[in-house]
Amino acid sequence: MQQTSVTGQRIFAICILLLAITLLFFADTELKWKKNADFHKQPGFWSIIALSGMVFFSAAQLLMPPWKMVKPAYFRWQAWLINWLGPIEYAVYFLIYVYLVPKLGYLPTTLLMFPLLVLRAGYRERRYLAYSWIVGIFIVLLFKTFLQVKIPGGEIYSMFPESIRNFMILRL
Repeated sequence: MQQTSVTGQRIFAICILLLAITLLFFADTELKWKKNADFHKQPGFWSIIALSGMVFFSAAQLLMPPWKMVKPAYFRWQAWLINWLGPIEYAVYFLIYVYLVPKLGYLPTTLLMFPLLVLRAGYRERRYLAYSWIVGIFIVLLFKTFLQVKIPGGEIYSMFPESIRNFMILRL
């Protein structure tokens, strides 16, 4: 049974690698490219990043020795179901995050959700919570300042005076 698991992982990695390479091959014609725009501001930038990650990680999976691959210790249907449905929990967290951003704003929502995800992952020390806030602030600065991603301001900003509200909508 363990050999089947390793073989299945290899087949999956080969399929993902071939799919990602094929999509990257057609990226030049299928993705939109603006003239005179920086590469990171192109509409297809994140698609290229995602496909490159798929190529890298599927190739890494293929190069991994079989004894280091995931081998289930036992196979019961409950464990199988939990293993496959577990990631849905994090998709729900993402949907909550997407729902809250227009309500609370990008920075407050990020600074609220990151520590909650750190706690959910099992890290209980204060330093990990502090790290999560630092990473959250860094990500907001990266997206809003460096990448200049246009994210709508939160409805909660309407409670502030006009000068503060404008600053928060434009920068936070």
